[in-house]
Amino acid sequence: AIVERLKQGAQPTETVRRILTKANVFEQVSVASNAQ
Repeated sequence: AIVERLKQGAQPTETVRRILTKANVFEQVSVASNAQ
């Protein structure tokens, strides 16, 4: 769900961004957008 929101252009705060980076969420987003 978070990945979907980021694809829609949601901008997480620095705190959230740090958590997502640790969880490799941004890698999922870039992989998903490259796959299309």
